[in-house]
Amino acid sequence: MNVQPPPLHEPSAADAVCIDYMKLFNTLISAIDPSAIGRAADMVRRARDTGGLVYICGNGGSASTATHLANDLAKATKTPGMPPIRALSMSDNNSWLTAL
Repeated sequence: MNVQPPPLHEPSAADAVCIDYMKLFNTLISAIDPSAIGRAADMVRRARDTGGLVYICGNGGSASTATHLANDLAKATKTPGMPPIRALSMSDNNSWLTAL
């Protein structure tokens, strides 16, 4: 049973935008193929195990997301007895970015 508390205020345009966003988000997240995520994880694992380098890129604001992911992969996944994941955010190095 989904019981909703009474609204604290009258619905506003911001509420409508938020509701529309959440509906769209749910639609998009439901469309993700879990096996595609598994394949991507396998590719990162293979790069780690073979000493490969994971290149990550982003455009605009997503460049900072790429930096964050590279940091998470390289630092936050360290496990004793396992090689580290080598990851590079292309947006962190202008020379790399513009030489492609």
